Amino acid sequence: MSQRLFEQRRRAGRWQRWRWRVLALLVVVLLGAAAYVLWFSDVLGVRDVEVRGVTTLEPAQVLAVAKVPTGEPLARLDTGAVERRVTEQLPRVATVEVRRDWPHGVVVDVTERVAVVWTRDDGTVRALDAEGVAFRTFTRAPKDLLEVTSTATGERSRRRAVAAAAQVLADVKRRAPELYQDVRSVRADTRDDVRLELRRGRTLVWGSPDQTTAKLRVVDRLLDLRAKVYDVSAPDTPTTS
Repeated sequence: MSQRLFEQRRRAGRWQRWRWRVLALLVVVLLGAAAYVLWFSDVLGVRDVEVRGVTTLEPAQVLAVAKVPTGEPLARLDTGAVERRVTEQLPRVATVEVRRDWPHGVVVDVTERVAVVWTRDDGTVRALDAEGVAFRTFTRAPKDLLEVTSTATGERSRRRAVAAAAQVLADVKRRAPELYQDVRSVRADTRDDVRLELRRGRTLVWGSPDQTTAKLRVVDRLLDLRAKVYDVSAPDTPTTS
């Protein structure tokens, strides 16, 4: 009786060991199949690419430079490379995010630059965004944007001056809209000498794009005074003349 029980237990133990081996092998096979489907087959490949967020650009323009490879497994898609192609080849794009939309989609989410000023550069009308990046040209001066002029000599110096003016005007528009409505044009001879030409022949000497909060804090009180020139370039010691 004990011998029979021993044999039964031994056979049960062998079956238990074999069962775990079979299960382990099955898990390995399933994982291998899943890895193949995910990384190497076109079962979960790219079929649809959607462009979102464009305003002045056409989706076809973004798709042309994004070059998302149709049929490539989504898991292997290099989203960073797609983002670099878009930002490097389309100056109007400020930021772009590329993400997978399982099981077959890719979403290219674009944020375009927004023009805040324009300037004339060698006869070409160029728009600049809030960071001072020149990203677009116009055939004629846009009526809804203010012009920035500069007497700076040298291409690098002029670009720095105009970029500073764009940053100043963007800050003023966002944080002091009433003051922005009073601005008629902007002049920037250096990065540290930005001047806002206001209505009634008044000039607001802003200086550099730095210390915006402090400058806005004193400019309202200063503009109540009767003067032609208001200087807040050093906001701790503002002056009029």
